[in-house]
Amino acid sequence: MRPAGRLLALSGGGYEPCTAPPRAWAALAARMAGVEVTDPVPETWRAIALAAGGPAPARGWFEDAGPAPDAERDRRAAAESDAAIALTRAVLALPSGARRRLTVALGVREGHRPRISSSRSRR
Repeated sequence: MRPAGRLLALSGGGYEPCTAPPRAWAALAARMAGVEVTDPVPETWRAIALAAGGPAPARGWFEDAGPAPDAERDRRAAAESDAAIALTRAVLALPSGARRRLTVALGVREGHRPRISSSRSRR
């Protein structure tokens, strides 16, 4: 089946605006157009990104230095991810009637997803 020619592309936030998003969107558009992107990223784009006041942009299309190492942050993130996975597995293992009662108890309305947070996530 061929696509109908329409596309909805969404992205999250949290990235430095002159580093990851422009490369990601350009690489995605190139992929959809059947064009191969090759390194390096054009110097004209790098100059514009530097002039915008951000950090030095990557030279490669898929190069990303990532965040600075932080052992405590990584340990917390791993623990919170493990807890979320365990909770999801536990809820999915419940019989459907029990899941329904749990969502009612949590105050989840039909068609809405619960927002589960802890005091740690509000830091």
